[in-house]
Amino acid sequence: MQLRPADNAQSLAALSPSADRQVRVIAVSESPQASPKDRPKIRRNFKALIQQLNDLGLIVDEWPTR
Repeated sequence: MQLRPADNAQSLAALSPSADRQVRVIAVSESPQASPKDRPKIRRNFKALIQQLNDLGLIVDEWPTR
């Protein structure tokens, strides 16, 4: 699934409320097929997503670690 950065909070809010918040996992990855010229923009979007998730009270661990 691909989401625009502006849609992240709304998409997370649409997750099933019956799911246990303690075991909910959201996996996010950068595309390994992205061209080198697109990587800075992708990384900025990735960092913005991490900030949005943190602002929503979610803990984010990057994996694999950089």
